[in-house]
Amino acid sequence: LLGRNLFGRLGDGTETDRSLPTLLSSQLGWQSISAGGSHTCALTASSEAYCWGKNLYGQIGDDANSNRLTPTAVSGGHTWQSISGGENHTCAVTNSEQAYCWGSNANRRLGNATSTDQPVPMLVSGSLNWNSLSGGNEHTCGVSSSSAGYCWGFNDSGRLGDGTITQRRE
Repeated sequence: LLGRNLFGRLGDGTETDRSLPTLLSSQLGWQSISAGGSHTCALTASSEAYCWGKNLYGQIGDDANSNRLTPTAVSGGHTWQSISGGENHTCAVTNSEQAYCWGSNANRRLGNATSTDQPVPMLVSGSLNWNSLSGGNEHTCGVSSSSAGYCWGFNDSGRLGDGTITQRRE
């Protein structure tokens, strides 16, 4: 990982900016990684989720709100097929195709019909199966297992793609 290391988002145990790729401090064996606004999340080869960096809204998913300088396990004991860091939230899909989001729920970007921040993974409302989710700045989008696209959260400028500027709760 390289770049600005504010809040420890590079996961190397420091807040030192890096101009060259730097090995993560953990040796867990990674299969994928997603950089959010000020935090980063990754999946291990055994489908466990870890996040690190800024944690003001619980976007690390460890039931706390303190920043993490190294990879920290996401709560809940799930196994994951994909993960995506948003601006101040994180969303992921389990191996059983369930969607979970956590962190800032401003503009209802977590998709659970509330506006309460969640420091641990919370199931996205509805009874859909999911292939993938992508956390945006103040919204989230996903692809269901039936290949349909869905978006929810802040809809200024029509960012949800539904032909309106109406905010969607889920």
